[in-house]
Formats: sequence, C-alpha cells, structure tokens
Amino acid sequence: MASKLLCLAGLVALASVTCPARAEPTGDVLLAAGATYRHVTRVDLAQIGGSDDHGSDGDQSPGSLSAEIGAGLLFRPGFELRGSAWLGVGGLALAHVEKRYFDGGPEQIGSSLTVGAGGSARYAPALTPGVRAFVGPAVDWKRLTAASPLGSAHLELVGVGLDAGLRFRTSAATSKLGGHLELTFGARRELPVAVWVGRSRTDVLFAGVESAGDPVYSIAMGAAYVMSFNDAL
Repeated sequence: MASKLLCLAGLVALASVTCPARAEPTGDVLLAAGATYRHVTRVDLAQIGGSDDHGSDGDQSPGSLSAEIGAGLLFRPGFELRGSAWLGVGGLALAHVEKRYFDGGPEQIGSSLTVGAGGSARYAPALTPGVRAFVGPAVDWKRLTAASPLGSAHLELVGVGLDAGLRFRTSAATSKLGGHLELTFGARRELPVAVWVGRSRTDVLFAGVESAGDPVYSIAMGAAYVMSFNDAL
C-alpha cells in the first residue's frame, strides 16, 4: 500500500513539473469604431473672446454627428482604460456665424466641423457572461470650426465629466476573438481654452479667451462595434 502511495505521489509531482498550471489571464485588448452625436449648450464666441461689438447670442449648432475610432485595455477583474478620436459634421452654426460676424451669407461653399480626442478610466463589471456595464471619469479636447469665403471661427474646449454605458457580446469568432455592440452616454463640463474669429489671418475680429462666459456643458450618445482580443495582455 505504501509503495502505491509513493508511486502516486511521484506521478503527481512529475505532472506538476511537465504540465505547469496555466497563468491567469490579465485582460483584453479592445478596438472600436462607431458614431456619436454630441450637443453643446449655448456658446457665445464674442462673449468668450471679450468682444462687445456683436451683441449677445448663441453660436452653436443643434449638434454634431461624428465618426469615431477608439482602443482600450480591459484588465481583470473589471478596470478599463479607453481612448478615442473623432471627426464630425456640425458644432458651430455656419450661417449664423457668417451673418453675425461677417455681415453676409449664407455662402454656397463652407463647412462646420468638429474634431476631438479623449480618454476615460472605467469600472467595467460583467453583469452576465455576455453583458458588461461601465462607468468612470473622462476628459477630452475638441475643436469646433465654421469656415466659408467670408471668414472663419474656431473654438477649442476641454471637457471634464463622466462616461457610462453597456457593452453586449454579439458574436464570438474564436475563443480569443469576440464582437460587441457598445452603447455610451457621456456628459461634460466644457472649459473654453481658445477662440479665434476673423476674415483672414490679418483681419482678426477677436482672439483669445477673455471671459469664461456662461457655463458650457455637452452631452454625447454613441454606438460602436467593438472587437475584443481576449487574454491578449
């Protein structure tokens, strides 16, 4: 009996040497692509720039619709880092800017664009095997531009706030690769950091932040498809 026990112990020891325990996975790599709608509350460029020559009014458009790409790291047991960048249509009301600051328009040629980038740190627990929630602080930078042959206006904002949402697993190509639908809601307190309005580089109406003006806030709602590379870290 003793010899059998010794043989069994020897086999267990040999197995532990030749077949070491698998290391615990440390996390996933995430890649995302989607669309986001952003709305900014009242923005008065003249007030922010300290100009009294154009009255008081709001220069924002109803919103901007952006194409967005992002990447992230999901660590165990549920901490996530995300970064993103976007390019969108809208932000400043082009026809309004042309009329208010350049006494003309609307021109047939012109654009209203928003570009931005940001990041967030999220608590991201798994609610079920196929659903994960996330919430956490976020910060981003965005530049709103309206331009036409009459002139152009630029406003840069730094936003500090919160992101929250849900991510649903939609497919699993392999054990290491999965697809997800992600829905995100974000809110920011926007801080103006630069403003410029002029007909040309040499004909500047006003530039620089002279007054924070009324508080500026923004909300964002987005949907994205997220590819996860499981246990890649």
